[in-house]
Amino acid sequence: MKSYKIKVWTIHDPFDTIDEEASRVLLVPPSKDLHSLAEAINDSFDFHFDHPFGFYDHPNMFQAEEGYELFADMGEESDYEGVEGTEVKDVYTEVGKRMLYHFDYGDDWQFGTELLGEKDSEKNKIIVLEKSGEAPEQYPPMDE
Repeated sequence: MKSYKIKVWTIHDPFDTIDEEASRVLLVPPSKDLHSLAEAINDSFDFHFDHPFGFYDHPNMFQAEEGYELFADMGEESDYEGVEGTEVKDVYTEVGKRMLYHFDYGDDWQFGTELLGEKDSEKNKIIVLEKSGEAPEQYPPMDE
């Protein structure tokens, strides 16, 4: 079975430069949905999966033509489709396709994602293939 190799990195401009200080490469079965991909991204960076999120084809989510949001699945107002049931293969349609993964709109965590290619896999689950750099601290201590 073929799975997708998707690179994920943390930076403020996810469509510009890959920050090798904190990146991951995930092996993702194409039939997994975006909700599963989001959870795997958070797990790979040791983040709690406790806030709404979305995937967008533009570094400014308000200018995105293509987007997928948890809000749509929650019955909230959204301009985009939901993440539950939207398969990875229907979003990452060609090598080099990039999407912004925006997590926790309050703390504004942004991750660039890019489809690198395919790789054979015998498992039907998302696997971390590579880790580069230390994950940022999701909830740094507050200054008193």
